[in-house]
Amino acid sequence: MTGYQWRVFNGLQQTYEQGESLIATVLDFDIKQIAAQTNGYVDLEFLPESGLKVTQRLTLSVQMAASIMETEVVPIRYLKESFEPIVMTVTYTLHRRVVLTNIAMLGLGFLGVTFLSVFVSRYASRKSRLISSEIELEFITEE
Repeated sequence: MTGYQWRVFNGLQQTYEQGESLIATVLDFDIKQIAAQTNGYVDLEFLPESGLKVTQRLTLSVQMAASIMETEVVPIRYLKESFEPIVMTVTYTLHRRVVLTNIAMLGLGFLGVTFLSVFVSRYASRKSRLISSEIELEFITEE
């Protein structure tokens, strides 16, 4: 997961810094609330320098969706070769922060699991040395 988030982060930066600036038309936009989760999507259409029209659906968190909710056109950066080929410039800083937060949470989770596994392994090892290693078998027969 950390590797994937790192690729997303690098792809965002690469597209933002090296991609071509375009204006995309919002074809469709929807926000869904399922249980306690709220997310949505936006369908964008734009014409890059290659001349081939691109239509793409991007999923959005509610925070990112709020910034483009009432717009019909969105400024984007586009770099086809990037891991994240489309970056909406209005959500770039938020998207970057979310990805960095994900990386930090994954790192903290990894450290916590590592610490816990070392502690539990040592505890189990100490306990196993204190317990008698002789096994007694008792056969019960019914008469």
